[in-house]
Amino acid sequence: MEKMNLLNTYKGARSTLLAIIIFSVLNCFMLFFEMGYTFLYSMITPQLALIFAKHVFRGFTSVIVVVMFAVVPIALYTISYLLSNKDWKWMRVATVLFGTDILVFIGYFFVFGFEGSFIIDILFEGLIMFNLVRGTIAGKKLNNDFEVEEIVIENTNVTGEEGEETRVKIYSYDKAFAKKNKADKNLLLILSVFALFGVMFLIIMLLTAAKINPVLLIFVVYGLIIGYIVWIVKMSPFLSAKNFQYFKKDGIVCRNTIINGMNGVIQPFKDLRVESASEDRFVCSYQQKENKRKNLVIPNSYPDIDEILKY
Repeated sequence: MEKMNLLNTYKGARSTLLAIIIFSVLNCFMLFFEMGYTFLYSMITPQLALIFAKHVFRGFTSVIVVVMFAVVPIALYTISYLLSNKDWKWMRVATVLFGTDILVFIGYFFVFGFEGSFIIDILFEGLIMFNLVRGTIAGKKLNNDFEVEEIVIENTNVTGEEGEETRVKIYSYDKAFAKKNKADKNLLLILSVFALFGVMFLIIMLLTAAKINPVLLIFVVYGLIIGYIVWIVKMSPFLSAKNFQYFKKDGIVCRNTIINGMNGVIQPFKDLRVESASEDRFVCSYQQKENKRKNLVIPNSYPDIDEILKY
């Protein structure tokens, strides 16, 4: 029961993080197009960056302010959300980032003074921080408390007073094996973050020098961010590979989900077939409905998993 409560707390923190990202992006668009309304459940820093860029700074400086204090934080929160499903430490990263956002808000009070309308913003900032801190603590406890070596599936055909017990072979993630088979994408992910910021900076410099309309520039930058997020989603099977164990039960390949060190849902894949294979992955399909098959990418990071896959 305690583990389930911790798991629910962690999931709640991830939902909070997703809400922050969505509402922060919406607020940026609303401020940019001067719609006169913003949502509360969001970051403060990107909003302040847009306000300062429009009313205080000019030219290339305003673009740099928007990118560094609006685009980059939202990108970092998005990466933290996606990878927090794999490792609780990314939730800690998000918590530290939001702590920085609170410090920026406090700094704004000291420089420009306090207004009564800020009280609601403060309450929501505190609520968000509370949820993120709880999620970080829950994630750490789940990670430290995990201790399992194999899955035991109990046979439903009970004979006599003692039930029969069937032990199945578990195919677990192996980091050394994954690196050897080029299925470990962690280094690629880290390099891609630096590449993204480098490309953004280059594009901003070129478009600014060409005196392109700022609206077009914003759309180009956000388009680049969206493209990067799409790429991250495509890489997600590799980034979440540590969360899964595979085994075969009654002739059907199944996957056991491990969320922050806690055994979760066991998902069966009916009629799982390998459609193609490369050095780093198996591209499979399985029967989802009567006349519909769904694709599934299995990273080649589980030693001997091809023993249970159907070609």
